[in-house]
Amino acid sequence: MSDPIRLEDAVEFAENPEPRCPCVLLLDTFNDRRRAFFFTVNPLGVQEDGARREGGFTAGSLTGGTTDKNPDYLWHSRGQLTDSGYVVEVRIPFKSLRYQPAEVQDWGIQVVRRVRYLGHDNTWTAARCDAASFLAQAGTLTGLRGLERGLVVDLDPSVVGFQNGSARSDGSWRYVPQGPEY
Repeated sequence: MSDPIRLEDAVEFAENPEPRCPCVLLLDTFNDRRRAFFFTVNPLGVQEDGARREGGFTAGSLTGGTTDKNPDYLWHSRGQLTDSGYVVEVRIPFKSLRYQPAEVQDWGIQVVRRVRYLGHDNTWTAARCDAASFLAQAGTLTGLRGLERGLVVDLDPSVVGFQNGSARSDGSWRYVPQGPEY
C-alpha cells in the first residue's frame, strides 16, 4: 500500500477498536457469492474478523448486506509502517474455515483497503457501489487441491465440587464425602 499514513492515524489505530485504514480479506469458501469470511487487519496488526452475508442495502456502503462479528477465528496477522505506507501479512489456518469437502475447489476472494481519511475503498477486483452484490464482484481462486481441515474440537471443561453436610446436636458439622462432578 503506497499512501503514507499520517501520525495521528497511527495513534488512533492503537486506541480505536474500529481499525482505520484497514485491509480486509474476504474468502467465499463455498464460492456461492452470498457468504464470506472476513479478516481485517490494520497497519499495526489490530485484528477483526467475522462473517458477511449478502442481501439488503446499506446506504453509502460498498459492501451492503449483514455482518456478524461474533465469530472469533484463529488466525495471525502482522502490520508494519514503512516510509511509503504500510504492509500487512495474514496467515489463516484451514482449520479456522468451513469449506466444501470437494477434492478440487474454487473460492471467491476479494481484498479491500479502506482509506477512511480520504473517504473511499480500494478493491482488488473492480467493484461498483451501485451493483446488486459486492461478493459477486469478487475474484476467484481456482484449482485449490488437497485442503485438509483437520480435527476441530472446542472444549469448555468445567468441574463443580460440593460437600453435603448437616449440623450435629453439639454444634459441629457432619459432612458426607462427595466426589467432583464432571
